[in-house]
Amino acid sequence: MPMPPGIPHPDPGVPDTRGPLRYIWWLVVSQPWRVLRGSLIGTAWMVGLAVRPYLVARAIDDGLSAHNNRALLGWSVTIVLAGVALAWLGIMRHRTMTFVREDATARSAGVLLRHLSRIGAVLPRKLATGEVATVGGSDISHVSQVLTMTGPGVGAVLAYAVVAVVLWLVSPALAVVVVLGVPAIGLLVGPLLRRLEGAESVYRQQQGELTTRAGDIVAGLRVLAGVGGA
Repeated sequence: MPMPPGIPHPDPGVPDTRGPLRYIWWLVVSQPWRVLRGSLIGTAWMVGLAVRPYLVARAIDDGLSAHNNRALLGWSVTIVLAGVALAWLGIMRHRTMTFVREDATARSAGVLLRHLSRIGAVLPRKLATGEVATVGGSDISHVSQVLTMTGPGVGAVLAYAVVAVVLWLVSPALAVVVVLGVPAIGLLVGPLLRRLEGAESVYRQQQGELTTRAGDIVAGLRVLAGVGGA
């Protein structure tokens, strides 16, 4: 059966709704090859960003400081080629991750619409209109953004390991500071992120209430317009 226009996933599949992490994993395994491609490209891009400063350092040490024009020219060409490769990888990373996020958005929207159609006329008695609009308008987008961890997220972890090895070759003391400092910063930022999550939950609730009130106002204006009051 041909796919109707404008519907990327007429059958999004059966999601795993036993928890948020399981649902995210379902979105990932629903497009494994695209996620794998995003992880590989994201890793290459992040590692490239980490390696470029090392190339600049070698150009300075082997070329400028040693007054070796041949070495300086060689490292300069390498830096330019690395920049071109990074630009291409950046474009491909963004393109692939956009497809990953849009696919997840389409699947989540399909799952939501299918669930709403099953509820039918009972929905207004169970859930406010603003809450439904918030789920469809912002929550699905936030869930899709989480899939960014499958690309640059994986790449950041591997780039962290590469930087640690490179710094160990340059200065073991500096490598220890970086290896221990990054987890320490994560532990310090963690409580702040939990506070931000609480503030976002309150904001989301207020946004739903505002959307519901806006819908009531519009409905009221239609009634007034019907009786000639507006």
